[in-house]
Amino acid sequence: MDPMNTEENSSNDKTVVSGSALGLKLDIDVSLRWTPEEQAILQQGLIQFASEALPNQYTKIASQLKNKTARDVALRVRWVKKQQKGNRRNDDHSLTRKRKDMQEGVPDLSAMSSHYAISSSYEDDLLDQNEQAFNRINTNHVEETINILCQIRDNIIKIRNGSDNFTEKMKLIPPVPVEISVKATQSFGEKFPALVTGFFFFMCFVSVVHLLVGVGYCLVSWAVGLPKRAPIDKELLALLTPVAFCHALGHVMSNVSFAAVAVSFTHTIKALEPFFNAAASQFVLGHQIPLSLWLSLAPVVIGVSMASLTELSFNWTGFISAMISNIAFTYRSIYSKKAMTGMDSTNVYAYISIIALFFCLPPAIFIEGPKLMEYGFGNAIAKVGLFKFLSDLFWIGMFYHLYNQLATNTLERVAPLTHAVGNVLKRVFVIGFSIVVFGNKISTQTGIGTAIAIAGVAIYSLIKANMEEQKRKAAAAVSS
Repeated sequence: MDPMNTEENSSNDKTVVSGSALGLKLDIDVSLRWTPEEQAILQQGLIQFASEALPNQYTKIASQLKNKTARDVALRVRWVKKQQKGNRRNDDHSLTRKRKDMQEGVPDLSAMSSHYAISSSYEDDLLDQNEQAFNRINTNHVEETINILCQIRDNIIKIRNGSDNFTEKMKLIPPVPVEISVKATQSFGEKFPALVTGFFFFMCFVSVVHLLVGVGYCLVSWAVGLPKRAPIDKELLALLTPVAFCHALGHVMSNVSFAAVAVSFTHTIKALEPFFNAAASQFVLGHQIPLSLWLSLAPVVIGVSMASLTELSFNWTGFISAMISNIAFTYRSIYSKKAMTGMDSTNVYAYISIIALFFCLPPAIFIEGPKLMEYGFGNAIAKVGLFKFLSDLFWIGMFYHLYNQLATNTLERVAPLTHAVGNVLKRVFVIGFSIVVFGNKISTQTGIGTAIAIAGVAIYSLIKANMEEQKRKAAAAVSS
C-alpha cells in the first residue's frame, strides 16, 4: 500500500513505523518541534536520571513528554550537542581571526592553522567531557560526585595550560543547572563537602590510622625505655577510659570538621575551647570563675560569631563537629589532670591513645569498612598512588601524636603563662599557615572575627595564667 494514497495519511500527515519497542509517535512535525516547556523537561530529566544508562534516561524522559518518544529525546540530545559544538568552533574561529589581526608581521599561517585545529579539537573534546560530567552528577552519591568534579577540574586545568584564550574558552561552558547546584549544596552540606582539600574522606578510618601510628610510637618508646612504662591498675584504667573516649570523639570530630570546612575556620571555632573549659569548671566541677575571666571570653564568642556568619566554606557539619570536639576535649583536659597526679604525662597520654584506638575501631570497621573495600581505597590509590596514600596517612598520624605529646609534656613542665602564650601563638600560626599555604579564602568579616576571637583567647589565657601563677606562689609561700 502506498502511504501517500491513504486517507489517514492525507488527513493527519502520519508516517507508519513498524515496531513499537520505543513507542514512536507518528507525527514528524511534532517530533521535531520542541517547545520551551518540553526543553525544560528534557534538561530536568537529564539531571534527574543522570546516573542511569542512556536508553533508560531517554525512555523515562519521554514518559514525561506528551508528544515525544525515547527516539525523539535521543535525537534532540544529539542535535543540541552538535549545535553547541558547532557554536564553540565558530567562536574559536572568530577569536583566532581577531588574534591574528592584532598581531604584527606576517606569521606562518599554515603552521598556526594546523596547531589551532589540533588544539581546538582537543579542547572541544575536554569541554564536551565536562558537559557530560555535569549531567552525570548524582547528589545521592557524594563520593561519585567528588570524582566527577575532580575530572571536571582536571579538564579545566588541561585547557588552561594548552590555550592562549583560556577566559574565552571558559565562557563556552554551559552554566551548571540550578537544580544541580542546589541539590549538590544540600547533599554536601549534610555529608562531607571537602572537594579539593584532600582525596580521602573516611574520617573514622583516618582517626584510627592517626592513633595507630601514635600507639606504635609509644610501644617503641617503651621498648627502648624512653620513657619507662608505668604500670596501670584498675582504678587508673577506670579513670582514663572516659578520658580516652572523649579523646577519640574529639579527634574524629576534628577530622570531620577539617574535611567539611576550611582549616582556618575549624581553628577559629576551636578557639571557643576556653569558654567550654570555664563553663565546665564552674558548672560541673563547682569552681568559682572570676567575673574578669568571664568578660575576657566575650570577644571570643563575638569573634567566632562574626567569622561564622560570613565564612565562605561554612556548613553545619563542619561547625557542629568542631563544637562537639571542643566539648570532648574540655572533658579530656579536665579529667586527665587527675590522672597526672600519680603518673607522668607521657605515660598518661600513651594509655589514653591506646584506649582511644579501641573506641575508634568499631565505627571504622562496621560503618566505613564496606565503602572502603568497595571503592575508598581504590579511588584514593588511583588518584595519588599507593606510596603517597600510605605516606600521607603515616606522617599525619606521626605529627598528630607528636603535637599532642609535646603539648601534654609542655603543660607539665612550663609555667601556665608561658603555655598560654604558646597556645595562642600556635593557633595564630595554624590559621595563618592555612590561609597562605593552602589558599583558604576568607571574607573581610571572617578575618576580623577571627582576629577578635584570637585576641579574646589571648586575653583569657593571660588572665587565667596569672591567676594560676598567683595560686602557685601562694601555695609555695604557705608550704615554706
